[in-house]
Amino acid sequence: NRVFHDTDYSIGPLFESALKCYREQSYGYYELLRCYCTQILLLSLKHVITGHPVIQKSRVISEICDYIAVNYAEHVTLTGICRQKNYSISYISQKFKSTCGITFEQYLSNVRIQKACELLLQSDDPIAEIAFAVGYNTPTRFRGIFHKTIGMLPSAYRKTYKMHNKNGL
Repeated sequence: NRVFHDTDYSIGPLFESALKCYREQSYGYYELLRCYCTQILLLSLKHVITGHPVIQKSRVISEICDYIAVNYAEHVTLTGICRQKNYSISYISQKFKSTCGITFEQYLSNVRIQKACELLLQSDDPIAEIAFAVGYNTPTRFRGIFHKTIGMLPSAYRKTYKMHNKNGL
């Protein structure tokens, strides 16, 4: 259950080229479409594999990530988790960064934004409700973080990707 964002714009042009190839249907188009699909698949997998490290190096960090996956909508803080599990905040903070490659706060934000993307596409709930559902106290803060992370506002994301889903793209 992941939402892929073509942040370096490497896959979108391939889809456009594949669509153009399909529409023109010139000699050898079927084989060319297969090549485009293979390239899109490989680039997508590369983003998934390198963009989200498998956290097997540390049982403690894995437990924290599992906790976030379940409780992302709550008021989750590294301080609270460390108190609950009797961990040193500075140690876990450094361990989290070295294991995941991002800070605890960035990881939590990524999980929340990923879930928000799912909700934006799967429901017609108001954006303010989705903001609260994924753990943000104010819709304004949610919109700012969403825009910084995804590169567009939640309303534009919903409009763009719901339209693509309806058109079968």
